[in-house]
Amino acid sequence: MEKMVDIDGVLSVTMQAFSQQIDGAVAYKVLYENANGKLAADVVLPRDYAEETHTVLLYFPEVGINIDALAQLYVSRGLIVVRPYARGYDASEGVRDFGGALDLADAQTLLSIFDQTDFIARSKVFVAGSSEGSVNALRLFAADAEDRISGCAVVDAVTDLHAFGIARGENVQNLLAALIGSTYDDAPEEYALRSAVTFSDRLDGPILMLHYTRNANFPVEQTDGLYDLLKDRSDCAYRKIDVVASDFMGEGLQCLLAWIDLYD
Repeated sequence: MEKMVDIDGVLSVTMQAFSQQIDGAVAYKVLYENANGKLAADVVLPRDYAEETHTVLLYFPEVGINIDALAQLYVSRGLIVVRPYARGYDASEGVRDFGGALDLADAQTLLSIFDQTDFIARSKVFVAGSSEGSVNALRLFAADAEDRISGCAVVDAVTDLHAFGIARGENVQNLLAALIGSTYDDAPEEYALRSAVTFSDRLDGPILMLHYTRNANFPVEQTDGLYDLLKDRSDCAYRKIDVVASDFMGEGLQCLLAWIDLYD
């Protein structure tokens, strides 16, 4: 990991300490940059990452999952987890734009940087996202013209941004307008480019969709709508789970790990 500072665009690589003793895992903070400014990502790895090949999960979570949780939930299963910070969070500069062109460029930069490391260049890469993070995950997967990403998993997805705003009401519509820079009426194309239902034809690899039916913040119609466009494909899986949860937790986590195993 420390050798990543020799890669163009990488500013620093710093080892992080877990808040409790966690055997078999190490964590780093990577600061990097592109035309959008300085950005940050957490990387949590099995200690033997330099000697053994491990599957990589590029993860856009909903809430502030810390490095301890990433180690316990994912690295303990043998995965390497890369968690980017959206602009405006942690050490990432600027303002996020809810999965727009800037967010996509940031994620592509990070993937390109890690593909220059021996321990990831030889690994399979999966992308996952929860709620707002699902927009980033789906856009990155759809833009993966070289098929570098082996599959995309989302939970409580936002797949039709305009419909999502209508369902959630005026406050969310105002938030979207602030993040995107325009209302839907003024720039429908900006909402469309963030909506997987409009680019479902480019989601041409394995897809896992989960929905927590007791999470009222994310209408099931969002996931249903994308599934209707993809359901005839053998590599598309959809499961509804009757819990109140966020991110990949409990049964949702087990579904994710089992799905990765299918394509790993």
